[in-house]
Amino acid sequence: MGIGVEKIILFRESYYQLQIQELQEELKYIRQKREIAKYKPHLRVIKNLESHYRRKDKMLPTCPRCNELFYIEELTHWVCKALADKRIKMFKEKNQE
Repeated sequence: MGIGVEKIILFRESYYQLQIQELQEELKYIRQKREIAKYKPHLRVIKNLESHYRRKDKMLPTCPRCNELFYIEELTHWVCKALADKRIKMFKEKNQE
């Protein structure tokens, strides 16, 4: 009789553990959805980029220096703004000569 009760207890325990895991996954999913819903791009540049990219005829950005087009997914490297400003200034000075 004791063995049957132990099996029932183990079964219920494993069942409840599965339920807890499922609830934790659902909670994680709900939190992700909430974060996505809260996302609102506030920078005009980002809004503009997003609206062009989501258009029916999907517009792609071009490099401001060489005019080559590229996919947004190709943006993988980032630098600090101070370094970028310095490089852009050097580029403009070089091309004014």
